[in-house]
Amino acid sequence: MNHTGKEKNIDFFVFFSLANLVAQLKQASYGTIFDTVTTNTFETSKVRIPPIELIQKFENYIDPIMRMILNNLVEIDSLAQIRDSLLPKLMTGEIEV
Repeated sequence: MNHTGKEKNIDFFVFFSLANLVAQLKQASYGTIFDTVTTNTFETSKVRIPPIELIQKFENYIDPIMRMILNNLVEIDSLAQIRDSLLPKLMTGEIEV
């Protein structure tokens, strides 16, 4: 595929493609203490790049899902902070429910 590398809004495709490549490299690595990746490992790894139209369809589909995940993570963090600030006060009786 002939991509210029300047396509916009393909962040999630790149993210998931790289995550898949890392998984492939880990699977192809060897070693007892440290995983070893050799030149041969890279030579046998393949990254398939679909047509830009398909990448854009993927981005349009996955973008709202990823945004929802991000919003949920932000909300979880916010709720955890509220819990962490209220719980000691509840335990000491500083505030009552």
